[in-house]
Amino acid sequence: MPDSRSLIPELPSALPAHIEEHLSKLAKRGKRMRPRVRHIVEFCRSEGGTSRPDEETFSALQEGLKEGRPSRWREAVLSAYALGQADLTEAQRKETLHDMAHELTHRGMRKADQVIVSGVGALGFTAMWAAGAFSFLALIVAVVSPSLCKGSDDCSGFGLYFGSMALIIFLLLPIAFFCLMGTFNNRTVFIREEIGRSLGVMKRAESVPALLEACHNSDFLYAVGREALRRTLPSLKFETHYGTLGKEVVPDLCRLLRYPYDAEGNGSAERQQVLLNALAEIGDRRAIKPLEVFLKHLSKRRAVSPLVMQSTEAVLQILRERVARETEQATLLRGSEAPVVPETLLRSYEEKVDEPQEQLLRPTQKD
Repeated sequence: MPDSRSLIPELPSALPAHIEEHLSKLAKRGKRMRPRVRHIVEFCRSEGGTSRPDEETFSALQEGLKEGRPSRWREAVLSAYALGQADLTEAQRKETLHDMAHELTHRGMRKADQVIVSGVGALGFTAMWAAGAFSFLALIVAVVSPSLCKGSDDCSGFGLYFGSMALIIFLLLPIAFFCLMGTFNNRTVFIREEIGRSLGVMKRAESVPALLEACHNSDFLYAVGREALRRTLPSLKFETHYGTLGKEVVPDLCRLLRYPYDAEGNGSAERQQVLLNALAEIGDRRAIKPLEVFLKHLSKRRAVSPLVMQSTEAVLQILRERVARETEQATLLRGSEAPVVPETLLRSYEEKVDEPQEQLLRPTQKD
């Protein structure tokens, strides 16, 4: 009977190396592979995950993306990769973008993740202090036992042996604890980075707020964030996205404008140009002051791209005109203030008229 792994098509060479590794690890389970995992693996191996998934496969990918158990982190990575490559319907794409943005923002901070972290932490510290207390008591027994055991070495040797072992455990437990927590955090990082890559591949403006928030983490920014933003930010359009993507998007774009993408400055002019183009589309009055500071900073540098300076000045002009138009519209639409005494608008004229009524109503005389 052929191995169950042979029923799955061979890996196409176009798959990234880390995806091939995850697929190989999961494929080794053979018959023990759960149905959901089998759907994920088969889809990734079929045309590199670029085909359109059926409803059952799409559900498996969505569930895999949301998988929160640390032991199943490979499923989440593969699901994030496959959903970014797949030929999804518009409805599937919207659902996927929403789920990916949520996972990118909240993974590692969800209640289930916090329970795991706090549980492991509490267990580790409890065991550490218990071992410390036991080692302390055992060493005390080792010191005072000779007098209690009337010269016998058995009693003192027992206390010394177990006290030493407990002391070693006490010293090693923190190391084991931090190694375990590091493993958990690394798996979360792998999942978030794969989600970031997929959002960059999808090039949809809806993912910009989540990507910008994730880029507050410099490791994410260097690993995948800057490339994902380079692919995604050109999708921003004034007519569609101005004022609709959240209040932190414009400040985050301004912050990244002066962020040192790499130590050598490689490609910084191109990335700054992408950020400036995005601010030209969705920037508001909050971006004017940061851009003025940025322009002043550029003028003090010797090696600076003239294109970046020209683009910054152009974007500043666009934003100032935009703010002026908004201010003018707000002024035109402003309601008039009511008088202090509303009745004065309707009061009658109470003074006596000296002119006769006939004089007031007579027609004008033409010469």
